[in-house]
Amino acid sequence: MTHITCTPVKGGSKVEYTLTDADKAAASATISGLTASTEYQITVFYLSASRGGLDAWTSPDQTFAVTVNNTADLLSFFESGGDVRLSLEGSPYEIGSAKPKSYLSIVGEIAPDGTMPEIIGKIEFTDGLHSGSYFSAEGVKFNGGGTQSRVLEHTGGELEVIYATFKNCEITNYLAGLFYDNNDNVLRMETLSFEGCDIHDILGSGGDAVDIRKPCEIDNIVFTNNTIYDGMRTFFRIDANDAVKIGNIDFQNNTVKGVAVMNDGNNQGLFAIKVPTRMTLKKNIFLYEDGGIDDEATPDK
Repeated sequence: MTHITCTPVKGGSKVEYTLTDADKAAASATISGLTASTEYQITVFYLSASRGGLDAWTSPDQTFAVTVNNTADLLSFFESGGDVRLSLEGSPYEIGSAKPKSYLSIVGEIAPDGTMPEIIGKIEFTDGLHSGSYFSAEGVKFNGGGTQSRVLEHTGGELEVIYATFKNCEITNYLAGLFYDNNDNVLRMETLSFEGCDIHDILGSGGDAVDIRKPCEIDNIVFTNNTIYDGMRTFFRIDANDAVKIGNIDFQNNTVKGVAVMNDGNNQGLFAIKVPTRMTLKKNIFLYEDGGIDDEATPDK
C-alpha cells in the first residue's frame, strides 16, 4: 500500500496521507488534519489502484466537556445542563425517563472497535425546560430496554427549543421509535435531526416512530445518512391538525430495510404526513418493504 485518502461524505477537502515504512510495518497509521464530528470515506491505495475502504466518523470536539462515568452524575447534568463526555467505563447508564431542564450536549467515548457508551431510557421535553434550550447526542447508543416508547418525547409544557439532534448514534429496542408529541401544549423547535445513525429493531408495538398528533411547530425535520432497519409500525405519522406546522422534511441518503411492516391494524406505511410541508426525498434505498421478503430471499423474488 502507498497512501490513504480521507474524503468527507458531505463534501469538502480530501486529505491524503502517504504511508511510511513504519506505518506499513505496524499496519497502522495516524492521520492528522481531519475535522471533528465528520463522516469520512477512507480508501487505501496502491499507487492509483484502490485496495479497499470504509466509512468512519471522527470523534467530536470534547475540549469543554466534563467526563461522566456514573448514572447519578449524568442525571445531575439533566438538571444543570452542560457538555458531557460519556465514558465507556460507566456504561450502561440507566436513566429511566430523564427530563432536561437546560441545554445538554452528550458525546460518547467510542472504543477502537466502535463500541459506544449506552444509555437505557428516554428523553422527555416537559415543564421546566428553559426556553432556548437544546439537546444533542453524538456517539451514544440509546436502548429503550423493550419498555420505553421513544428516544425523545414532548410530554408537557409550552416549550421553545432550538434543536434536538442525534449524530452517529445507535437507537434500538424502543416500543415505537424516535419522537412523539401528543400534548395539548405547543412545542416549537427549529430542528429535529438524525444524522449517520444506526436505527434498528424498533418493536412497533407501542405506536409510530415519528408521531406528531397535537400542537407542534418544527421548522426542519432532517434524516440524512442513516441506516434504518427491522421494525416500526408507521414510520412518519403526522396527523391533520391546523396547530401542527412542519416547515421542511429532508430525507436524504438513507438506507431503509424492513421498516413499517409491523401491523396491528394501525399501520399507515412509511410516510403518513397529513399537513402541508415541503419534503425532499432523494438518494435513498428502500428494501423489503412488503413485509414478506427476508434476507434469505433469492434475488429474482
